Amino acid sequence: MRIMGAHHDPVQPYLIQLKMEQFLLDFAERAYFDYSLTTEIASLFLA
Repeated sequence: MRIMGAHHDPVQPYLIQLKMEQFLLDFAERAYFDYSLTTEIASLFLA
């Protein structure tokens, strides 16, 4: 399937769940990293 004028092909339906799972895992990892980094920086100022 091709959409006229699109720069990329649309995601195939069978890949949507896999891509959504990967997106959520990446988001969770970034959120944890941001939280732990913020906590570490805060502890430097509060120590």
